[in-house]
Amino acid sequence: MTTKLAEQLTIGIKHTSRFSRRRIMLTALLQSIRNLHGHSVRILVADDGGMTQRSNLLGAELIELPDSSGLSRGRNALVHAAHTPYVAVLDDDVIFHDSTRLDVLLQALNESP
Repeated sequence: MTTKLAEQLTIGIKHTSRFSRRRIMLTALLQSIRNLHGHSVRILVADDGGMTQRSNLLGAELIELPDSSGLSRGRNALVHAAHTPYVAVLDDDVIFHDSTRLDVLLQALNESP
């Protein structure tokens, strides 16, 4: 499941690091994704706050955006940087849990695009 998922889906997260609470939430989100899917799934983080520490990204790739460039520019950068058929675009205040099933989402998209 994880290999097929990684070949077809990139996870993109729009983040604003200038707020400490958002940095905490991003770390929790990244950890929740890694707990469910390991390191085989590509994760992109588009940040327009300039304070993201690469060492805190748990293997995610950082896309540095101009300060306060906004949600749309961040999401567009994520989609542009992804090289998979699908991109799951998330905000940094989401948490994955045991019932978060990206494989089911991917199956539904492939069966009924």
